[in-house]
Amino acid sequence: MEKRLRILIVYCLIASLTLLPWSVTGDETTVPTTEASTATAKQEKIKLGDLKKKRAQNKKQKAELEKSKKEAQEYVKAVENQITVITKSIEETKVKAQKKNVEIKHNEKKLKKSTDNIRVQYKDMKKRIQYMYENGNTKILELMLESESFTDFLNKAEYISELSKYDKNMMEKLKKTRKQIIKTRDKLENDKEELKALEHVQKNDKIKLELLSKNKEQEIKSYTSLIKASEKNQKMLNEEINKQEDKIVEAEQRAIEEAKRIAQERAREAEQTVKQTRNKDIVKYKKKIEKKIGGYTWPVPGYTTISSDYGDSDGRAAPHNGVDIPAPTGTPIVAVASGTVILSALSNSAGNWVVISHDNGITSVYMHMSVRMVETGMTVNKGETIGLVGSTGQSTGPHLHIGVRSNGVYVSPWTILSR
Repeated sequence: MEKRLRILIVYCLIASLTLLPWSVTGDETTVPTTEASTATAKQEKIKLGDLKKKRAQNKKQKAELEKSKKEAQEYVKAVENQITVITKSIEETKVKAQKKNVEIKHNEKKLKKSTDNIRVQYKDMKKRIQYMYENGNTKILELMLESESFTDFLNKAEYISELSKYDKNMMEKLKKTRKQIIKTRDKLENDKEELKALEHVQKNDKIKLELLSKNKEQEIKSYTSLIKASEKNQKMLNEEINKQEDKIVEAEQRAIEEAKRIAQERAREAEQTVKQTRNKDIVKYKKKIEKKIGGYTWPVPGYTTISSDYGDSDGRAAPHNGVDIPAPTGTPIVAVASGTVILSALSNSAGNWVVISHDNGITSVYMHMSVRMVETGMTVNKGETIGLVGSTGQSTGPHLHIGVRSNGVYVSPWTILSR
């Protein structure tokens, strides 16, 4: 808001320069401008706009980097979860493989025992068969002679037959058992190989995921570095923007001061020119006015000190258009000449004020009165009290502001007044 106000003041001052009376004497005068200062301010503003664009772009890039970094972090988190699951699966597979090894070892013991049993059984059966083959007829004769009866003989013969049958069945059973154990062994070995293959696949998958996670972590580090660089760049841009804004303020201030200086200089030149051109005719003009209105009188009898003269510009936006006469509140104010009251009112700036029209195109203006003692339309005589000194309106203390207009234009009150 303050910067906009500065800009407005600059433009107003520049515009006001064109309204000053540069050609009062009739000579052509080059109007001074603040184009250089204004151009500088505009260039600085263009630079500021470019810096702000860069800052906006940098901010956008940073936001995109932060988004990518967040996505990469989420991806790494998902990969790490997969690695955890695979690691758990690998451990489970190892446990299964260990169990299979135990089962294989146990099965190998069973196989060895079964093989040993078959070997023993086969050895025993082989001996019995050999014995029976070598002593077959003699044994039968011995059985008949040693048997107490034929039934006993049949029983012993049946025993021998059953023993042979037992050997045969036992051998078949042992073979069958061994065959089953071998089958189990093959299955266990196959399961073990499958578990080893599964563990290999799982380990490879884990390696791939870990590599992927590592790459993503590196990518995150790159994003982090880029974000830090962006933040550093953002800080530099903010500092440059602040400096640029200060430059603009300085440029605008210079433009304002230059405009004020030129305005004051030209106002003084104009005032001097006016004084030079008019002072020659003041005496003649004063005599002419006196002749028309029959003389004039001082508006505040007994008080002739001047606190601000006509044309003063110190501390004012424009040269003073009247004369300020300080006096105590309540001091009588009189009409400088006879005439008709054309205005008696209260104003925010002039306070209680009265305007009197005289028959010769001259009007006298009285401001800041504490009390108005005449009304619009009344006729007053020269020296008649029209109000009392005060400090109403925009005033710094009790005084009378007396102004004089000629055909509606303010002129120096000294053209008709004297102390």
